[in-house]
Amino acid sequence: MQKSRQNFKYIFFDFIAAAATWTLFFRFRKIYIEPQKLGYEIPVVFDTKFYYALIIIPLFWLLMHLMSGYYKVPYRKSRLQELGQTFFTTLLGVIIIFFVLILDDWVGQYKHYYIMFGTLF
Repeated sequence: MQKSRQNFKYIFFDFIAAAATWTLFFRFRKIYIEPQKLGYEIPVVFDTKFYYALIIIPLFWLLMHLMSGYYKVPYRKSRLQELGQTFFTTLLGVIIIFFVLILDDWVGQYKHYYIMFGTLF
């Protein structure tokens, strides 16, 4: 019972962290990237696309960590191994999100793609 409760806590807080990260990244794009592209300030509007992504992106991250075995045995892992596994899972997930969702954004300069990739990572 205690292990399943601990796994639930991991999953719940990972979902919250992924949702918060996506919200911050969305605001970053609207505040810093899009004004440079268009030349004027863009109001940050949380539309239906944002709310769909707010559900889908955290579920994507949970699926990525589930497939990597992150939630199997949370107690008996080397912290160094867990750090490496989290790093590579995050790198793979950011690459997937970048190519699926972000690469089709029109930007003024290509360096903005690198900035968005680094910020999301």
